[in-house]
Amino acid sequence: MGRVLETPGEDPLTVGLYAKNFVRGLQDVEGQELSSDPNSRPLKVSSCCKHYAAYDLDSWKGVNRYSFDARVTEQDMAETFLRPFEMCIKEGDASSIMCSYNRVNGIPVCADARLLVETVRGEWGLHGYIVSDCDSLEVMADGSHWLNDDKEDTVAQALNAGLDLDCGIYYPNYTGSAVKKGMIRESSINNALTNLYTVLMRLGFFDGSDEFKSLGLKDICSKENVDFAAEAARQGSFSSRTRITLCR
Repeated sequence: MGRVLETPGEDPLTVGLYAKNFVRGLQDVEGQELSSDPNSRPLKVSSCCKHYAAYDLDSWKGVNRYSFDARVTEQDMAETFLRPFEMCIKEGDASSIMCSYNRVNGIPVCADARLLVETVRGEWGLHGYIVSDCDSLEVMADGSHWLNDDKEDTVAQALNAGLDLDCGIYYPNYTGSAVKKGMIRESSINNALTNLYTVLMRLGFFDGSDEFKSLGLKDICSKENVDFAAEAARQGSFSSRTRITLCR
């Protein structure tokens, strides 16, 4: 679950099922959903599961999303906070996941190799890239003051932990100097570029395929789609009277 108010609820299974099907609907190209090589399977769009992980609150009782340190047990992490993301990646095959601003048990998520490389890419088998929430690295350096890192240290910590893309200014501005200082492994940069460009190729950026490029508002807001969305909303809603009846 990312921010819980942006999800169907707090139940991990419900959120995971919702995410899986939402991603499949966005990404899958009809007839090619079960391609034997997931890294070459074409995409309509690239979907991103966010915000990973243990990031349920925005601002509550003086605690804000930028400086929050989630103290979570291994069991609660696995059963509650990671499960929806696991389903989003393993069953929905989302091509991207976004790490959040907060820390988990003291470590910023965007610099936690255990959560990024070992879990998302290793255990769940992400076919895509990992991106930071916007300005997460700046928050890590200037807000959390994690390890008192300078800007190059921050970039190195994140890139070596498996963060492929920085939604911010730190990668563009400080990766070069971090490389010159010997703080970043060349393999980390190669891996990040491979993950990013593989998704771009699956989207058809380089082979001239423009099957979905012409789609616009008229296609999305067709009567058929509007009616379908309205029916989904009706089926997903119930009145207070129904709620009372169900609770009796």
